[in-house]
Amino acid sequence: MTSKHHILTAMLLIWLAQNSLAQPIYTTDTVYYPPRRPVFDLITVNPTTGATTLYWTPSVFDPTGTDPQLPRPVGYIIYRYGTDALGNRGFFAIDTVSYVTTSYTDPTANGNESRQQYRIAAISHFVNASHLPHDVWKTSPQTTSHGSLWLTSAYDSCSSTLNLYWDTYIGWSNETHETHYNLYHSNFSNVSSFTLLDTIGRFERRYSIRNIEPNTDHYFYITSSRTDTTLTTTSNMHHVFTKQVQPPTFITVDSVIAKHNSTEVHFSIDQSTAMSRFQLMRWEAPDTNLIVLSATEVAQFDSPTVTLRHDSSDAVAARMRTYYYKVDAVNPCGIVSAVSNLCNTIIPTAEADGTNVHLRWTPLIVDANRKPDRAGNTVRYTVYRMALAHGVSPDANGPWTRLDEVEQPSLTDDVSAYQFQNPAYQFTFKYYVEGREYTPTDDVVALSRSRAMSIDVAPNIVLPNAIAPSMSTLVNGRSRSRFEPIINFEAEFTLTIYDRWGKVIYHGNQGWDGRMPNGTLAREGTYVYRLEVSTQRVGNFTRQGNVSVVYP
Repeated sequence: MTSKHHILTAMLLIWLAQNSLAQPIYTTDTVYYPPRRPVFDLITVNPTTGATTLYWTPSVFDPTGTDPQLPRPVGYIIYRYGTDALGNRGFFAIDTVSYVTTSYTDPTANGNESRQQYRIAAISHFVNASHLPHDVWKTSPQTTSHGSLWLTSAYDSCSSTLNLYWDTYIGWSNETHETHYNLYHSNFSNVSSFTLLDTIGRFERRYSIRNIEPNTDHYFYITSSRTDTTLTTTSNMHHVFTKQVQPPTFITVDSVIAKHNSTEVHFSIDQSTAMSRFQLMRWEAPDTNLIVLSATEVAQFDSPTVTLRHDSSDAVAARMRTYYYKVDAVNPCGIVSAVSNLCNTIIPTAEADGTNVHLRWTPLIVDANRKPDRAGNTVRYTVYRMALAHGVSPDANGPWTRLDEVEQPSLTDDVSAYQFQNPAYQFTFKYYVEGREYTPTDDVVALSRSRAMSIDVAPNIVLPNAIAPSMSTLVNGRSRSRFEPIINFEAEFTLTIYDRWGKVIYHGNQGWDGRMPNGTLAREGTYVYRLEVSTQRVGNFTRQGNVSVVYP
């Protein structure tokens, strides 16, 4: 029978059913009874195709045809739950089959797309009934509803847990008829690839799979059997793709550049990642056990194409305190799923000693803790110097001189060459330090540049704090019996010595030998001095202080 014929027949049967449902027709000499309804046994789904098949036991009838209450059915009407053209929901006839048929596969339903529910009724036909103007069609009452097992799931990517849920089979009203559920699983839709995952108690409606493999296809179906028969029903095939947002394959902090009032953090992120939440974090220690109170979120951004963020907070503290920066990739569950290396700021300090400037700075770390592949990397430093002549603003930005590259975080810079161009103390020297992390093949993988710092190289004038006029011993080539300045630049000086009452006891440019104006040795005690230093280019310098006279 064609589909068109099925539809026409169904329409006819619906009309007949509405006019003769289960009620006998009485005439003057005959009573016409409807057929007995069949026993609806089972609905099952083919997991591979979604085809839904119904099975039933035929209606009981009198094969001799002598019992009018047990007429032979001529066919069966198939009803399916759905919605008609007017939006009404209910069971509507979709097809008829002959009386010798005991199964039916619905060609218009897909049991993998939605749960399917059916009913069945038998139909009989009485030809040329006497005293009636037409043949008699009678339909049985419809069977109880049967609905397929329906399997669904909910995937929790945050805990890597897949929860499977199923609606019980409709039509087997006595739960004791069901023995258990068999759950089958495969990573492919081919039903031959499925294996039994577990056997589940008949009262269970949920099954959890933990630590399920992410970003993988998973296919499931379940079966249920009855204890009183050999009937087994199969659910839909349920497909789940355990999608987890792939973290970036790499995140690196490439450089940290300290500016005047901010710090630039440059970084790179794998742009193929689907993650859309990142955060730039700042710590005050490289050890994660020490950063609980110091961790600061500098910025959040939502694209892996971002490569730069500025940290302008705590700008004053940043000049004296080392900051460690990293970038985190945060998954939709709020969990950090990928992290970059740490890269820190470099804080330099300087101390002038005559024409030597001693530089030290905080070292650049090699973060082998988070990036074990960096364990063999090394760090080298380069110092840059700028000399600003007397009277030039310290903020000026002239040419920088690159000094030697060193492996240790310290360097002594000899600026004596400047004292003959102009006296060294006419200059302010500015410095900044760059630290570079090198791989064993000499590739640079991280850079940190400090802020520029300034230091004035002042005149180096040394005066003893005590003299012993009666001693002839030399200390470091200098007489301990004489009070005079040691000046490491071209200059002239005038020295004045006062006693405790303010009387001048010496005035000259040769130093004081500890004698009074009358030639006698000064008494032990403390005397006041005033030193005036004059140069040809930058004027006079004055120092005042105390000197002690002792006689060992």
